[in-house]
Formats: sequence, structure tokens, C-alpha cells
Amino acid sequence: MDEIGLNRDKYARKKHYQKVYKDKHSEESRNVKFCVRALGKTDFSDKQATKHLNKFKHKNDNKSERYRPTVTDYLNKTGTFLQMNVAWDDRNMMGKKENWKIYLNEFARVRKNWEIVPATRVAEELELQFLAKQLTNSTKIADLGCGQASISRTLNQYCKIDSYDIHTETNDGSVTIADIEHIPKPKGYYDICIMCLSLLGKYKNKLREVFRLCKAGGQIILWHPKSVSEKLLTKLRDFKPLIREIEVKNQDRFVEINIKRSRA
Repeated sequence: MDEIGLNRDKYARKKHYQKVYKDKHSEESRNVKFCVRALGKTDFSDKQATKHLNKFKHKNDNKSERYRPTVTDYLNKTGTFLQMNVAWDDRNMMGKKENWKIYLNEFARVRKNWEIVPATRVAEELELQFLAKQLTNSTKIADLGCGQASISRTLNQYCKIDSYDIHTETNDGSVTIADIEHIPKPKGYYDICIMCLSLLGKYKNKLREVFRLCKAGGQIILWHPKSVSEKLLTKLRDFKPLIREIEVKNQDRFVEINIKRSRA
């Protein structure tokens, strides 16, 4: 091949690797980045690339988590579980059940030191309403992002609560596996919707769904870390036409937000 042909082939290969290098999500991108660090250039030959990729793969066969954020990564990054609860990208848990389990185990560990456990407080307050006959066994309640479904277990003697999460540890049908941005129920189906520390990642779509599910005149109960509550309250302004009343209470390290759904 003449010199012009060699240069054309080299240029095409370089452009290919530069394009892949910009893609932060592909496997090939990560491999190219490794080669770039190893060789210090993007116009390396296919032979050189293969050599270094094989060496890289052999060395990292059991280190696939190297590129995947974990619960520990977020705890180290944010310093507290409460901030991690917001910073954590829920797609990681949706894609990997083992990460979701680690998340729940970490949650169970740290909440032992909390003066107020949100799910427990929600269940206690709803139980009082059942005892006062303000709620009946026909009341439709949804727990979105239920985790281990502790609210449902506490109140199952009063009514059936529909518990939703992206994974479940049980096979008894007590938890429905669903993306809480897309719950398979019609508009206005529930009297009460609960989101207890379940607003993870980008949660505007989750808020939109909870307002869709809650009937006119119904109640929405939100618990969120106090340290990042301003962001949530700002997001709720977008739903102002759907809010008849809103009450915000400081509860230790959390905020409790009770919303009465308007009839709009």
C-alpha cells in the first residue's frame, strides 16, 4: 500500500477511536480510554490495541464493578446516607438487584441510630386514623418505593396496601415489581400515596406519577432528607395547580410533607 493509502487508513482509525472515546457509556469506550492512557495517543495500530486490551481484560476479569457506582461509592462521596439517598442514581438499582439489596441493608444499618424512622412514623400515624375510623378497609393506599414493605406489614390488619418497588425480596406477592415512574393503575386510583425516602436520582417524573395516581381530594405523604429538602420543595412548585393544601414539618433529620390533592 502506498504512503497515501497508509495515511488514509491511519486517519480513519484515529477518527473512529476519537469518536468512541467521547462515548462515556460503551464498553469499547472504556477500553479505548485504557489504551489512550497506556500509549498516550489515539492513532495506535490495531495490533497494539489488541495487545493492551487483552492484557487489560485479563487483569480485570473480576473487576466489572470498577466502572459501576456502588452504594459504598456514594456513601464515601456524600458522607451520609441521607445525601446518598438523593444522589444515588436509581437506574443502578433497577439494573442490578444486588446493588438494591446492598442499599436496603445499608439503610437498615444506619436507621438504627435515627430517633425517627420515617416508615415507622407513617405507619403509626395511619394506624391512628384507622382506629379513629377516619380510614376504612376500603381506603386505597399506595406505598411507592416501599423497600421491605414495612408499612404494609404494619397495617395489613386494617386494609391491603399496594406496595411497589423495582425489586423484591419476597415471593408472596406483597410487593409489586414496577418502575415507580410508571405504575400500572389508572389516574386518580388511590386515596393516599406514600413516598418515604424513595425519591432517588432525578425525581420530577416520580412526582408527576404520584400526582397522577392520587385522586382529587386525596392525600400525598412525602418524607425526604432535610439537608436537601429545598430542592424537593422547589420541584413541588411545578405542581402548584394540583395542590390544595401543603404542610411541611421538620422531623429530626427529615422533612414530612403532607399534601392535599386539589380537584383540578
